[in-house]
Amino acid sequence: IQRIYLPSTLESMADRAFTSCYELHDIHYNGTKAQWLALVGDYQNWMCFAKEFTLHCTDGDFRYVYDGYQSVTEYPVS
Repeated sequence: IQRIYLPSTLESMADRAFTSCYELHDIHYNGTKAQWLALVGDYQNWMCFAKEFTLHCTDGDFRYVYDGYQSVTEYPVS
């Protein structure tokens, strides 16, 4: 899986939802960034699939890099 499309009606996401999806680089979420953050909470619980990915929301695109241990950093997408 290289990209996934998720509806804004998604109510929860399981821990490690994308485990072993190492080629997943684009998550398209049909909601706002604030809705996404409320949905996923702590990134470390579900983001154990790739070191970096782009989140595409209705209010913009956001690039995230995960250090594989403790930290997720957000970078602007130009």
